[in-house]
Amino acid sequence: MLKIPDDINVWMISDTHFYHKNIIKYCERPFESIQEMNETLHNNWCEVVGDDDIVFFLGDFVMGVGKMKNEIFKELYDSLPGHKRFLRGNHDEGVTSVKLIDEPYLIEYKGKTITLYHYPSNEFDTDFYIHGHIHSKTFRKFDPDCDKNIFNVNVESINYKPINLNTILFGE
Repeated sequence: MLKIPDDINVWMISDTHFYHKNIIKYCERPFESIQEMNETLHNNWCEVVGDDDIVFFLGDFVMGVGKMKNEIFKELYDSLPGHKRFLRGNHDEGVTSVKLIDEPYLIEYKGKTITLYHYPSNEFDTDFYIHGHIHSKTFRKFDPDCDKNIFNVNVESINYKPINLNTILFGE
């Protein structure tokens, strides 16, 4: 389990789907073009994340670029601020240009234990579970019958910009 110092800014985000034209229609994203979506997602990230902050990206970064995926993934990755840790999503297959984490990732922050993973689950032994994968505007809990602390950080549910972990854990 990675213990993160309390004085570090930590951000969460998933499912940007940079370059994925059809995601605009499928998820009713408020963009007229891929270019507008890519620029907005990139600018939003740069607006909130500092160079010394930590960002956990919970999968599905780039899609729809064919054989250029590794190069475009690396170029975008390098252009975004923060100390980044990327978990592999179902659309990140074949990416080798950046180290991706393939398993659920456990962190401790401000006395809370947190499981991070691309896929949602009700099965976890930490205080919180943060995931992506489900494209929905629902930020809290994918299962209304579950009383556990589960949060969905896909871009549709967090206004297309990284969300601070303090907001998730403490409502700050």
